[in-house]
Amino acid sequence: MPHTSSRRVPGVKLFFVLLIGSTVFSGVNGQTTPTAVAPRITSTWDSVIQLNYGDSLPPLDCRAEGTPKPAISWRREGTSQVLDNPISFPYTTYTQEGTYTCVATSPDFPPATKNVTIDVTGPPDISGPEVVTKSAYKDRQVQMECRARGDPPVTRFDWFVGHGRAQPVQIEGNPDYSLVEDLTGSSPTSTLTIVSLKDTLADEYACWAMNAEGQKDMKRFNVELASGPEPLVSTKDAAIAGGVVGALVFMTIVAVIVFFLWKRKQPRN
Repeated sequence: MPHTSSRRVPGVKLFFVLLIGSTVFSGVNGQTTPTAVAPRITSTWDSVIQLNYGDSLPPLDCRAEGTPKPAISWRREGTSQVLDNPISFPYTTYTQEGTYTCVATSPDFPPATKNVTIDVTGPPDISGPEVVTKSAYKDRQVQMECRARGDPPVTRFDWFVGHGRAQPVQIEGNPDYSLVEDLTGSSPTSTLTIVSLKDTLADEYACWAMNAEGQKDMKRFNVELASGPEPLVSTKDAAIAGGVVGALVFMTIVAVIVFFLWKRKQPRN
């Protein structure tokens, strides 16, 4: 059996620091005490929490031990969002879906982490306000976009026109309308375009988003024909023209100043 011996020198103190596993020890003359302990998350929860749309998420408290006491925060995967501990949602929608990571940090140690995924199930939910007003001048194009999330996912969009007794929008073979849809990904979209606005097309439109279980959500668009004379130059074009004119004026001023300075340096006859 190995044996070691040491000889103490009276009046001399030996200070030392040891790192064993995740604990830092310090001591004097062979007497050791832990001075720092790596953070360790002690809270437990399911790796995936299933919630119905509109449910509340009770406070999810992340606790950790270590020396010194670890600082705790939450981070949302795929974003730079940092949340305080505990996290909770009084009304859960699809915007809260995702993976959240509890992070416990202490100086001189790597952080301890623990994940939880929030999964929301429910009917389709079309993003944005329920009613949108679109105003355009005659013969101008008008676009109406429906973007919806759902679990089960959205599989179909239907468009209707008319206030009160609405009728399906006749798109196929109709030069007044065009429709572009993308039913892939987490947020399927349907965009109905009025190719050239006129009196008979200015009306109330409704977009319905549906999933395979027949659950629905609706969004309305009030399309209005703008009154008064149409500006000869759009706001965007006016801004661009203003910028170009401003740049030309600035360059002219600079050229005049350079010419004036050059003229002053020329020898007089």
